[in-house]
Order: sequence, then structure tokens, then C-alpha cells
Amino acid sequence: MVVVHAFIEVKEGMAQKFVEAAGKCVKETRKEPGCNFYTLYADAENPLKFTIVEEWESKAALDMHMTLPHFIQLGEDIKDLVAAPISAKVFNAEMM
Repeated sequence: MVVVHAFIEVKEGMAQKFVEAAGKCVKETRKEPGCNFYTLYADAENPLKFTIVEEWESKAALDMHMTLPHFIQLGEDIKDLVAAPISAKVFNAEMM
């Protein structure tokens, strides 16, 4: 299993546009084979910061996700909304 935490900060006044764009991707991603969990969270202290938490059955499922049209479209939709480069941390979550 693979877990991803993606961290996004948007420009002032762009939070709602970001949530709308991300919501489309979240909805479609949850339908993907191999996706166990995919949710967008808003930071409780800073309304311009968001985290996407993902859980995938395998690295192959995650890799496939990043090639799909809704994921690629999200990148296009938010490129002018983000205040800083998106960062992500990928975890190997195999149970021992």
C-alpha cells in the first residue's frame, strides 16, 4: 500500500476556485481501481493551505492515476491558483 500527502498553498482569494477544481478530481479519483482513499482537507489555521491525503493499493495504481485526464486537468486548472510549488510526501504503508 502507498500513502501520499500532497500539500498545496493557494493565492489570496483563490481558495474557493481551488476547492471547486480539486473537487472534480477527488470525485473521479475515488472511482479509480486501486484507490482506497482520496480526500481534500482545508487547513484549520490557514484558509489558503490544503492537504490531499491518498491511499493506493500499489505504486502502479498511483502511477496510473497520474496519467489520467482528470488528474492532468487538475494541474491545468490550478496552475494559476497556487502560491508555491505543490509538495508531496509518499509513504510505503505495507503492513508488517
